[in-house]
Amino acid sequence: MSINGYPSQSDNASGPGWSYAYCVDDWNRHNTWWEYAHAWFDYLTRCQYLLQQGLFQADLCYLIPESVPNAVPGREFMRPSVPDGYSYDGCSAEVLRKDMTVDKGYLSLPHGIHYRVLVLPERDVIVPETLRKVVSVIKHGATVVGSKPKASPSLENHPHCDVEVQRIADEVWGKCDGKFVLENSFGKGRVVWGKELATVLSTMGIEPDFSCTGRHQQPSVMYIHKKLHDCDIYFVSNQSNEIQELECKFRVAGKVPELWFPDTGEIRRQAVFRHRGQHTVTPLRLDQRGSVFVVFREPAPKTRVESVKCDGIHLFFDAATTITNQPIVEIQQLEGDWVHIAASETGNYELGLSDGREMVVSIPAIAKPLMLSGAWQVCFSTGTSAAKSMSFSELISWTEHGDPEVKFASGTATYIKEFYVPQESLAEDTMSFLELGRVKNVARVKINGKDMGVLWKPPFRLDATRVVMPGTNLLEVRVANLWPNRLIGDQLVSQEERRTSSDLPYYPQDWPLYESGLLGPVQIRFVGNRKVRISDAH
Repeated sequence: MSINGYPSQSDNASGPGWSYAYCVDDWNRHNTWWEYAHAWFDYLTRCQYLLQQGLFQADLCYLIPESVPNAVPGREFMRPSVPDGYSYDGCSAEVLRKDMTVDKGYLSLPHGIHYRVLVLPERDVIVPETLRKVVSVIKHGATVVGSKPKASPSLENHPHCDVEVQRIADEVWGKCDGKFVLENSFGKGRVVWGKELATVLSTMGIEPDFSCTGRHQQPSVMYIHKKLHDCDIYFVSNQSNEIQELECKFRVAGKVPELWFPDTGEIRRQAVFRHRGQHTVTPLRLDQRGSVFVVFREPAPKTRVESVKCDGIHLFFDAATTITNQPIVEIQQLEGDWVHIAASETGNYELGLSDGREMVVSIPAIAKPLMLSGAWQVCFSTGTSAAKSMSFSELISWTEHGDPEVKFASGTATYIKEFYVPQESLAEDTMSFLELGRVKNVARVKINGKDMGVLWKPPFRLDATRVVMPGTNLLEVRVANLWPNRLIGDQLVSQEERRTSSDLPYYPQDWPLYESGLLGPVQIRFVGNRKVRISDAH
């Protein structure tokens, strides 16, 4: 990722300041959310660090056309289409000719990347020198997919170049015409024409590198696979605005999947997974637009959890997962044979182990969520006006407030509220989570004076187990919105009364205002929490 443009701002200038008209985003210290931006940058840093490790894993190598246009398009525009569950790479004719070799059917490059299939462009032209290299890799055992070329796109040595292309193509493609004869063996390899890539890979025994199924519908999920020595790193990203309950299948066997969360830096060892052939299958729960790294680096334990039921209902790896309103349960592998179970609802959770044994873990009664309703003390300190403190009888968008100083505010407001937690709600083996509901747009949270960090994306949720205590607690939420509302408000007053300064009139006075502030509902949710040893199972 690159950030395009950080305009210089004078010390005495008001925000948002100078902008770049051609940029999607403005980056400078006058941004309303600037003091909270580090949390997002931490996420990007963790992602980029891991994505730079090792070698990219792809089964398909697409030869970049030698005739214009000759770019590598996005996945959805690749022709022939990239099958679901497989990755692809692009290769120039120069790299193919100079660096590509074949070893045991794999197409390899000097730095270690290798592919299973070379895919030719869907064009009937190719330079003779490049075609001779294609013939060479086929002779040495490669599988090449593509139509029979007819001519050269170059005028060099024309028309003899076209004659040479036709002669070589007749020899290699033989009777393969893409309609009745779909492949031809040549040397140790073969050329395929007229078959779907998924079929070609399947007949070669190459199963998808990654696949997943959702609880209710076909999930919109993308992945990247990197390999570093004996470690496999998968980046899995939810492309939808819905929470995804997934069953994911990775082309790695014999290792325990670890979940590396780039937003928090937390690492968890999965306890629930199973091996099927050369694959590992494990459940994943991805937040809306959420992402996680699934890392395989350590041998899997001999005994592991392969199925989970709640009061007889399967939660993972079963068709019954289509049942709605299931309890949310997370099972994490701890040191040795200890596992940690966190469940959103009371019940008897049956853990089916890989050695055939079962363990029943009872989650006792869990307190109902504590809703933080009623009045909030709110103090505005937006940077464009004097601090303004007031009481909100309920949580509403600033744009719904009658005071223009609030309605058109851009900057930060601090929400303060005391709340009471009964002793019985914090029973033994109970975790507490603060859920802010909807936030526009970013929040920094303190509980009982303890800084809990920045929340910048849904769900605006954090583990508050260590700081929430029986009795009276104090919650402080600093929320920052965006610049548009103040810019819109300034269009309604004279030039002398305006609070902002910008070289570009982004928003006219009739532009709709953007929701702002803490919108909620805010609640403390309690979760059952148990640690058990699977060696104690019967």
